[in-house]
Amino acid sequence: LVLYGGGVWMNLLAFLLLPNPNSAQAEMGFFDGYDNPLAIGVVFANAMIGLAITAVYKYADAVTKCIASDITAVVLCIVSSLFFELTPSITLWCGVAVVCFAVHLYTAAQAPAPPKDARELPVKAEVVGRESSSNDDKAEPDCKE
Repeated sequence: LVLYGGGVWMNLLAFLLLPNPNSAQAEMGFFDGYDNPLAIGVVFANAMIGLAITAVYKYADAVTKCIASDITAVVLCIVSSLFFELTPSITLWCGVAVVCFAVHLYTAAQAPAPPKDARELPVKAEVVGRESSSNDDKAEPDCKE
């Protein structure tokens, strides 16, 4: 929270104190252009994406988020090539195939076998740090030459 607050203050000071490097649009303000409904829609969509990612991290894991992002990219590539005149290349289709195959492999994989019951595991009967008193007579003699 402190890091975010510091970033807000630093950017606010830079915005207020530093001149606009683009002299042709020096009179433009920070919120210029936000009266357009499309701009507000983009901000709203990004806010919803952030909330969705937070929910995925809370209720699932990072792998699920990465798979969702990859599937989203594949869908956007296909939709863009069909409806928005994107010229697809062989590289694009190879990428789509690799992502689809990777998602298939991950979702089709079986869970690993559960560990054996603790009662079935072998137990070592060594006691560390305890000298044996009953086997003193069977101890190996020292080799002195």
